[in-house]
Amino acid sequence: MNKTKIILLLILLLPAISYSDPKVLVNWSKKRSTKKIDINLFGNDELINQCLNSGFVHQYRYELELCRRRTAWFDSCEDVRKEIHQLEFDSVSDSYKFITDRLRDKKEPIELQLQEKEEALNAMRSVKKYPLKSLNSKFPKPDISKYYLSVRVMADCKGDRSDITKGISKVLSLGLVRVQGFNTGWLDFNLGDS
Repeated sequence: MNKTKIILLLILLLPAISYSDPKVLVNWSKKRSTKKIDINLFGNDELINQCLNSGFVHQYRYELELCRRRTAWFDSCEDVRKEIHQLEFDSVSDSYKFITDRLRDKKEPIELQLQEKEEALNAMRSVKKYPLKSLNSKFPKPDISKYYLSVRVMADCKGDRSDITKGISKVLSLGLVRVQGFNTGWLDFNLGDS
C-alpha cells in the first residue's frame, strides 16, 4: 500500500474515534393519577463537547418501548416511541439553542435559548416526565409488575462528516468502528421493582 492510500484511510477513519457510552438511568413514579418516566444519561461528554466546539449540531435520539412479559410466549411490545434532543452553540448570541421533539405526539417541537453550558448539557441528557400512558396504547390499565421498559439512546454530531464518508469508514473498518457517536443498545428496566 502506498503512502497516499494509507493517508486516505487514516483521514476516513480518524473522525470515527469511539467514545465510551454514557450510563442510562430510568426513574418512574407510581402515583395513582400519573405514571411518568424520567430518563437520565451520566458519563462521558467528550462527543458533545467536541461537536459543539466544532460548530455542529449535536443530537440525542431516545427510543422507548414498553413490553409485557408473557409466559411460554414472546413478550408483547408496543411501538417504539422516540424523542429527539438537539443542541447547537450560537456564537453570535453566546447561547445554546436546545430543541426537543417527542415524535408522534401532535405537538410542535420545543425550542429554548439557554445561556449556561451546563444547563444546556443537562437538558440534552434528560427526558423528563414522559407519561407511561403514551407508551401504552394496547393495555389501558396494566398490571405494572408484568411490564418492563426498553430504552436506547443514540448520539450523532450532525454535519461533521458526510453520509458517504461515514459509509466508507464503516466498510473499511469492517463495521468495527462506530462513526456516529454512540448507541447504548436496548437496555431493559423492570417496572415491577420500582
